[in-house]
Amino acid sequence: MDTPVNLVVFASRESFIAITNTLSCAIKAVPEGSRIDVLINGNKDLADQTYHWATRSIPHKTRHLQIWNIPVGDKGNAWNQHIHAIWQRDMDAIYIDGYVRVTKDAISALSRTLAYNASSLGTSGLPTIGASAAKLRRQMQIEGGFHGNLCSIKSAALEQIRNRNIRIPLGIYRVDGLMGAFLSFGLDSSMHTWDPFRFIPLTAEASWVCDKKKWFHVRSLVAWKNRRERQARGDIENAAIKYHLTELKCLPEALPTNIRSLVSAWSDLRPLDARTLINRSSRHRDAMAFISKYVPPAPDTCTAYKLSSMHMTIA
Repeated sequence: MDTPVNLVVFASRESFIAITNTLSCAIKAVPEGSRIDVLINGNKDLADQTYHWATRSIPHKTRHLQIWNIPVGDKGNAWNQHIHAIWQRDMDAIYIDGYVRVTKDAISALSRTLAYNASSLGTSGLPTIGASAAKLRRQMQIEGGFHGNLCSIKSAALEQIRNRNIRIPLGIYRVDGLMGAFLSFGLDSSMHTWDPFRFIPLTAEASWVCDKKKWFHVRSLVAWKNRRERQARGDIENAAIKYHLTELKCLPEALPTNIRSLVSAWSDLRPLDARTLINRSSRHRDAMAFISKYVPPAPDTCTAYKLSSMHMTIA
């Protein structure tokens, strides 16, 4: 019998249909005794819709489902809320995005990887859908990686993250990449070298399905443009994070608490590197201006509020 897990669904801008399809697949994929936490950040309407759908559509019996609303739209904060306030000890956590439909055996495959690799702290599946999936899959097989669409963290690692008060800085775009970096250093870059294949081995058998983007739709073109702009932010974030973890050898819990402070500390100490990167393109200059103006959200908007608690069976 497969070991129960805590399946965590992060959602924000997904459609109601996408999130309900995601949950329908997730319910069928998790083992008996598992818990599902749906963290919807920055979209109260979607949280309410999902709650009402769950109360109407899910038979109440054997699997525990909770739906949470987080006022601020920040995935890094959602990670923090889950690990430090919601996660219940002794369960490995599986994380998926709100538009991801996990395949039937994906979760058990992730659990096997964690169980069979004593030094592992986490693992992730490999993409199969999308224009860049094949390229990214090959890159991860060569370099290692941690894919936020479908990934897992061992309970022992979550316990350490909670006890040491390790948190994702607020305002980060490449949230999953930063968590992967923490794990690839064994949660301590002062003691360990970068070793993703040791600490986050891949699970090739675990994958997922999501709807292909229709590029002739205006919404998809707007999303592509916005993603290009956010990727420039990600370039700046990566440079700052690499500086803190590899040059300063900061412990994860010592990182600044938000993106503006993180990037400012790097650019003050490495001004030439910062100027070179910022001058790469107008997108990078705009990204730096955006980061410099970032204001952290009020603490009460960062708190996860539970909308429902119910027991459920396979739909």
